[in-house]
Amino acid sequence: MKVSELSRLTEIPVSRIKFYIRQGVLSPGDHMGGRLADYTDQHVNQLFMIKALIELSRAPVAQIRAITETMAPRPDATPERALQELTAIEHPSHAAPDQEEHFCDHALSAMGFDPDSVRSDSPVRLWFARNAYYLSALGIDTEDWIERYAPHIRAISAMEVGLMPDDDQAVQLRYTVMGTIFTEHLIEAMRRLAHTAILNS
Repeated sequence: MKVSELSRLTEIPVSRIKFYIRQGVLSPGDHMGGRLADYTDQHVNQLFMIKALIELSRAPVAQIRAITETMAPRPDATPERALQELTAIEHPSHAAPDQEEHFCDHALSAMGFDPDSVRSDSPVRLWFARNAYYLSALGIDTEDWIERYAPHIRAISAMEVGLMPDDDQAVQLRYTVMGTIFTEHLIEAMRRLAHTAILNS
């Protein structure tokens, strides 16, 4: 399809599509001679992903490009590594004080995991520690909340990993990265729906 059709389907101006190509967040179309290029359904999907990242995550273009790179197939790529890279992009590490990092071990144990199953320098561990630190600083019994959430979070996470496609590496990486980003927004929205319904009942 022509870029004009791509623009119509995605409701993104042609000028913005060309900007995304120049910035490396959208792959270019197949050159057809002159200034023409052919675009496919893959470009449609890429643009909807970009729109969602901008609208839901407020992600700048540089961050979108970095997120896109985490989904690129390569010999050392795994879903776990993609998850760590994604977390480092979205939540650059500002480690919580050492005394608060025990919350990570407590959370892993409460969910039935070995505390050493997530390495000490993991971006996910550092992000969790920072969240726990601020919750604790507000005077909230963080360990109690962790224990209450633990079985439910483990069940949700196990369900999500269990649904991971058994396809090729590229499909698994996309599922991990896009699934993590957008189901987090869905869970947050569903949680607020439930809060509202409970408060109104």
